[in-house]
Amino acid sequence: MCWRIKFYSFIENLFDAPPFLPQVRYLLPLLAILCLAFVAQPSEAVEILHNYYSMQDDTEELASNYPDIAIYSEHASSTGLGLEIFSVDVALNITELSEEELAALPTMYVDGVHHGNE
Repeated sequence: MCWRIKFYSFIENLFDAPPFLPQVRYLLPLLAILCLAFVAQPSEAVEILHNYYSMQDDTEELASNYPDIAIYSEHASSTGLGLEIFSVDVALNITELSEEELAALPTMYVDGVHHGNE
């Protein structure tokens, strides 16, 4: 118990700095912030930026790597840039389904390019 009192009084005295060290009260928080800034840095910088063509290649590769569950298809051209609108249909037994069964599957629409030209 005695050492706790001494430690706490040391901390209190540290913030009530003597006249020759008035900056000590600002030094500890600054050091803590600097330590956190260096610790919080990512270990490896991520420099992968996707564009239309990389997403199209990744989507085609995904469908070709898993042909039993994924089908890549292009639907139409976009109005502004003339690029193909593509999608991947995913189902567990997609190669065994007829066109009617494919049309009856639940659909999810993901619009990943509505801010593409910003």
